[in-house]
Amino acid sequence: MQLGALEPLIAILVPALSAGCLVGGLALARRRTTNLPPNTFGWEGLALCGGLALSLCLLRGWRGFPPTDINDWPLFLAIPAAILAVFADRGKRTRLLLTLLFVAIATPLALSVRLFGDPSIRWSHGNVLLWPPILGACWIALIIATQVSAQQRTASALAAWAGMLAVAGFVVAEKASDAQHGMLLAGAGVAAGILGCLSLVFRSRINVTSVAVALAAMVPIWWLLAHTLSYNNLLPLSAIVPLALAPIAGAWATWPLRNRPWLSAVVSLVVAVAVAAISLALLPNTSAEITPGW
Repeated sequence: MQLGALEPLIAILVPALSAGCLVGGLALARRRTTNLPPNTFGWEGLALCGGLALSLCLLRGWRGFPPTDINDWPLFLAIPAAILAVFADRGKRTRLLLTLLFVAIATPLALSVRLFGDPSIRWSHGNVLLWPPILGACWIALIIATQVSAQQRTASALAAWAGMLAVAGFVVAEKASDAQHGMLLAGAGVAAGILGCLSLVFRSRINVTSVAVALAAMVPIWWLLAHTLSYNNLLPLSAIVPLALAPIAGAWATWPLRNRPWLSAVVSLVVAVAVAAISLALLPNTSAEITPGW
């Protein structure tokens, strides 16, 4: 499918509009209802995962299941990510079990691509035994830290994710020469920003935890793909570390401003951008040819 100039619009606007319209409609509906029970069912995270999956489907088309191309796996991993997001505000045991299940499914699939896209290079037994447990543990830690941050720092959690994703989209698209993954990260960032603003307007009527967990589940897939598909290691794992830390650091850096939600969100976004920008200093100074994309 050749979409040309429409690709950025699809990657950015589809998840933003689908999540924003549904979440905004839910918030308005809840506004007219009094004495609502706590909003623990994550329709918001489901909407975001659905929007990201729809943008992927429009960009790449439907290629059947199971997919034969590693770039098609995020479309199907959006389903367990949505389930994880839906129950992000439920009991600790349920959240932990679903997190472990999601990472156990997603990590091997994200790492199943041949190193750097070269068919002659395959994973050794040592790589198979070493990297999935390490990256899986880091992924679990990111999801759990995101859950806690979103529950405690509601006003700034999504702003921090939006700031990090803006940097991540630039790093992956411009520096790692992976335009499509960069656009998808940017689309997730725009959606996070819109949902963050809605959460500041509608407060408790928006389930921020569900959205943040959906991002923590889906975004590392594109980080890992950009890493493993980059020639000359244009996106090293070390550069992913500040990206992963940025949304958590941004959310908690504004603790003294916890009673001023709008200012807290702005400062959180700035802090997240600053932390994520450290990844630029960790990129190699090479001018490799552009990675064959989709």
